[in-house]
Amino acid sequence: TNPTVSRSFTLSRSNSRWVIGNLGYAPNVANLQVRRGTTERWTFSGMMSMHPHPMHVHLVQFKIEGVSSSSLEYGWKDIVTIPAGNGSRSIVAHFDGEPGIYMFHCHNLEHEDYDMMLQYEICDDSSAHPCSSTLLGKFVGGGGGGH
Repeated sequence: TNPTVSRSFTLSRSNSRWVIGNLGYAPNVANLQVRRGTTERWTFSGMMSMHPHPMHVHLVQFKIEGVSSSSLEYGWKDIVTIPAGNGSRSIVAHFDGEPGIYMFHCHNLEHEDYDMMLQYEICDDSSAHPCSSTLLGKFVGGGGGGH
């Protein structure tokens, strides 16, 4: 299925914290919404990082764009590694899980422990998690934190 929404996330370090789109983890905050049943392209980009970032998205499996069928990265995955430096990788995922709040984060423990983790909400207007135009628009389009 072709993605109907594209989002970009910048992975970086800010004030001794590892962040996504200049945001760190806040346990009571959904940083963006994904409409239930949509297919989205998420692009993760490292900013001058000396470390790779193995990004894990809870709830969904995805396909990594630009991977040949002979690659170990071919097929359904739940982690994509963003290479060190100014590396960038895109994934395509179909979000059809139950409405609710889920997280995505770097699997490097030091990065995860120092805030490289955000939460997304699967929304559905007929559920306890209705969609909000403000949160649906977060991180959509090019670059940055969408704010």
